[in-house]
Amino acid sequence: MNRLWVRLSLTFMAVVIIGFVIISVVSVQLIRISLEQSDANRDEVLPASVTAGLANLYHIYGDWRGVTTYLDLAQEAYPPLRDSQYALVSSNGTLVAGQSPATFGIAESLPIVVDGQTAGALLVGASENPPPPFRPFGIARGVGIEEFMLLVAFVGSVIGILFGVLMSRTLTTPLDDLAAAAQAIGKGDFQRQVKVSGTSEIRSLGESFNRMADALRNAEVLRRNLVADVAHELRTPITALQTSLYALIDDTYPVTKQEIAGLYEQTRLLSRLVNDLHELSLADARQLPLRKHRVDISAALEELVTPFRMVAETKAIDFDVVKAGKLPDIEADEARINQVLHNLLSNALRHTPEGGTITLTLSEYGDGVQIAVTDTGEGIPPEHLPHIFERFYRGDAGRSRDMGGTGLGLAVAKAIVEAHGGEILAESEIGKGTSVKVRLPRYTAQDKRPQAVA
Repeated sequence: MNRLWVRLSLTFMAVVIIGFVIISVVSVQLIRISLEQSDANRDEVLPASVTAGLANLYHIYGDWRGVTTYLDLAQEAYPPLRDSQYALVSSNGTLVAGQSPATFGIAESLPIVVDGQTAGALLVGASENPPPPFRPFGIARGVGIEEFMLLVAFVGSVIGILFGVLMSRTLTTPLDDLAAAAQAIGKGDFQRQVKVSGTSEIRSLGESFNRMADALRNAEVLRRNLVADVAHELRTPITALQTSLYALIDDTYPVTKQEIAGLYEQTRLLSRLVNDLHELSLADARQLPLRKHRVDISAALEELVTPFRMVAETKAIDFDVVKAGKLPDIEADEARINQVLHNLLSNALRHTPEGGTITLTLSEYGDGVQIAVTDTGEGIPPEHLPHIFERFYRGDAGRSRDMGGTGLGLAVAKAIVEAHGGEILAESEIGKGTSVKVRLPRYTAQDKRPQAVA
């Protein structure tokens, strides 16, 4: 009873039965009224027509000549003359045609008036075989109107019920498929899809379900890859720590500051890795905390680039800052934006050889500001460029852990920029360098309380 198709079938059945009952009752009443009116009209019109014909015949001949032939024809139109005894008498009581009135009981006496004078009367006896009732649509003899309508209602109800059950099953079958697919996905079968069919609403539900299944499948793939990547990334520094500590305990190496510094560097790498993963998990959950406020990006970058200028000088790299006129303020968490630019500038210094150039360009872009970090390093191969913002991506040997990268920096930068409502993109050419552009919206007068990613 709790199945949807059963409830729909019962609803169809109730509607069909109620509809046929109402139609049958109304139809019987209308037919009954129509028959009663037909009988009344017949009883009124036919007798008047017969007596009028007799009066016209008497008016033409002045007597009752030809009356027998006329009455024979009238019997076909007026059943009482055919199914009972009758007598035509003149005004003085003389029998003109038919049987003697004394031989039958008189049921009707129809006067015949000619020019205002009564010329005679047509006497009709009681009918021995009353005319059969009117039977519409060729109903078999012996079946009344009520029985016929009851039969129609029964047959129509059966057909309607069968059709209702068929339609309810047709409508609910896609829902059953959806339920089965949902149970399969709940058990881990993310390859399950449903056939899109049925009404537009059911089709839309099926398409949405398939999109959800695709998203879950992709999320599961990303989850497994992330777990594998995290395990791989953590294994290397942990193994190095264990090996070094075991060597120190076993007196294989003397306990020197150099050895301790190596161990400390491994802990720093682990710390950066854990922090980056934590920030990415917050961004995925849309819980990355942001303290947005009005920021003068030109002034903010002056303090940020100072240490990078010094590092660039020690590596014989030209470091230029280019500002395209007066720039609008942006609405941002200054510490987070500095984190993004720190990552981009560190990557540029890491991949730019001696004698190269790093250019930090500030310009207005659309309804905001664009910050571009361009270097003259080795560049990124085209097949790797679309993936540089993915987690743990290292497309070349130059991006190895030995040079200080965890493979999460650009992924974190992308998450922070998108949390600000901006975008980050990269352009690169082998042998000429790479340019990473960050676009952020301008400041608007809004609530400046600390907020998280929505």
